[in-house]
Amino acid sequence: MNTHKHARLTFLRRLEMVQQLIAHQVCVPEAARAYGVTAPTVRKWLGRFLAQGQAGLADASSRPTVSPRAIAPAKALAIVELRRKRLTQARIAQALGVSASTVSRVLAHARSVAPGRPGAGRAGGALRASGPRRSAAHRHQEAGTYPAPWPPGHGQPTRYR
Repeated sequence: MNTHKHARLTFLRRLEMVQQLIAHQVCVPEAARAYGVTAPTVRKWLGRFLAQGQAGLADASSRPTVSPRAIAPAKALAIVELRRKRLTQARIAQALGVSASTVSRVLAHARSVAPGRPGAGRAGGALRASGPRRSAAHRHQEAGTYPAPWPPGHGQPTRYR
């Protein structure tokens, strides 16, 4: 993993610092000053080195492994089912005791992963045929029909005169 741009210490500098601490060449406050970090940071890297060896000094992801506030799958399914029964997002939020933004997020995720149903519209319409997208003008040229640029029964708009 790459060191981010705000990291004070690279892997090699952490290793150097920890080796100096273990060899009693410097104490924690001196190491903190010398390497431009705080004393708790020095203790953190020393503790990781003592527990895991050199692997403990490697860069690690800061992404959490679990999200304690994630919505339960059963509640997410209930949100989607209530929406299919035509309840509004506000009513779903009130009925299930979650925020409206949570309902919105769950429904947006459900739309993005749900298989399409023919005629279901935006919430889960049928998948389109693959291939390049064609504009209306291209479709009419291919079919040989050329519609008027304005609605039937109306005169030519002023901007076209």
